[in-house]
Amino acid sequence: MKTAVILLGHGSRIVEANNAIKEIAGLVKDKGNYAMVDVAFLQLAKPLLGDKIDECVQFGIKKIIIQPYFLHEGRHIVDDIPEEIEKARQRHPHLEIIFTRPLGVHSKLAEVVIERISETLNNK
Repeated sequence: MKTAVILLGHGSRIVEANNAIKEIAGLVKDKGNYAMVDVAFLQLAKPLLGDKIDECVQFGIKKIIIQPYFLHEGRHIVDDIPEEIEKARQRHPHLEIIFTRPLGVHSKLAEVVIERISETLNNK
């Protein structure tokens, strides 16, 4: 079964902010084993989530894993994204859509924070 991973970001008017999630998607593609890894945005940037899901279906994808590139479960995670996913399920009833948890609290994120602090202190 062809599986796609969509990294879902909030979206920004600042291009560089949107490019960062694209870089992460490239790393996920290199390290994972998925037919497709791409990005979508909730707002302010394209492609929007619904459009990306439709595109995946056109490529023959049968299962989509949506990984929100968000830290915590706020309004977008609880309300907005599930609403968009439900609309996609109505359009594509045979498509399996899996919505994962946001990044949340994780020891590896703490390691990144420590690394960023060290980089900053070492560059002073």
